[in-house]
Amino acid sequence: MIKAANATVKTGTAAAKGASSAAKGSAAMARASYTGTKVVAQASYTAVKVTLQAVISAVKATASAVAASTEAIGAFIAAGGWIILLLLLFVILIGVLLNSALGIHFADEMDTGSLTTVRQELNLSFSEELNAQKAQLQGYDRIVVRPAPSITKWNEILAVYSVRAQRQNLAPIEMTEQSKELLQETMWDMISFSTSSETVTSVETDEAGNSVTVTEMYGIVTILYKTTDEMADAYHFSDDDKEMLSAVLSMYSEFGGISVGGIGNGKMINPCPDGRFNGNDYPAYAGSGEYHAGRDIACPIGTPIYAAADGTVIHVNDQGESYGNHIMIAHGDEIYTLYAHCDSLLVSVGQEVKQGQQIAWSGATGNVTGPHLHFEVRVGGSKFRVNNVDPLDWIS
Repeated sequence: MIKAANATVKTGTAAAKGASSAAKGSAAMARASYTGTKVVAQASYTAVKVTLQAVISAVKATASAVAASTEAIGAFIAAGGWIILLLLLFVILIGVLLNSALGIHFADEMDTGSLTTVRQELNLSFSEELNAQKAQLQGYDRIVVRPAPSITKWNEILAVYSVRAQRQNLAPIEMTEQSKELLQETMWDMISFSTSSETVTSVETDEAGNSVTVTEMYGIVTILYKTTDEMADAYHFSDDDKEMLSAVLSMYSEFGGISVGGIGNGKMINPCPDGRFNGNDYPAYAGSGEYHAGRDIACPIGTPIYAAADGTVIHVNDQGESYGNHIMIAHGDEIYTLYAHCDSLLVSVGQEVKQGQQIAWSGATGNVTGPHLHFEVRVGGSKFRVNNVDPLDWIS
């Protein structure tokens, strides 16, 4: 429905884009727009999706009468038409939002499919280049990709792209040929590869029950991501551009913890959909700066906890002093998830679990200040050699 609404809003996009350009040129307006947008969108976006088409139809039906004469306008307002005018202003504001860098959040929600399709194409080209890098490593016992064999920084890539698109007077959510090329260029400017080797020694048990030391040579492909600050400098972003970039990134982390459009790489689901991500707490708590290896999801004790992806339970601890009752699941390709501070656990070591299967009830065990789920994603190395990544980059 909002897809149609966006198409209709384009009839007034001259005004909307003018407002969007003004917003782009003013950092103060960008900050105000972000704050207001976050409150309005969180409170009423669902209602907007349902009612926006009806509002637009009403506006179209009355527009000619409103424009007929000054007398008609006066009569229109006196008859209660001010409500329609307010709704029209709201529609225009939504149009400004969708055509600004902040609108990248709503691309998938609008069901255009175009951004999703382009991302799939870019993921494919990424996989092809990754395979070419792996092919250069011959004679190793194992090939390992770190931090993960997929793009884990889509949030940052899309944020930088959206600001670049706005600078070129493009609506970031509209995947024209020009914007496709811009997104592709941004992605490859932010991603590079390096290769190395590593000797890994482990102790295993043979068939006779004896401990055997095993040494293997790993070929390592490391995927390197430039930061948004580095890209802002590389693209010569103005102070206003940097303010907008910061606002877009803040929306990704503060919009209920997960962007509306589901910008994650799609390999995992939210393990606690009835809870709420606390916000900026990875890789450190915002405020204290203390290291934090995962994301906290606030939820009452006894909230269902689900497996974020298919895998095998490899560790269960119901007496942990820090993590409390917690579970670790291996998902293959050196990808692990950890679910901590649970009240009770419903799985055991060696058990195969499916994505969406309940594995625990949330709690407040271990070192906590209140009930919540602590959720980690670890990629690369053994389950205990921690290489944490942002869980929000993995959730779709």
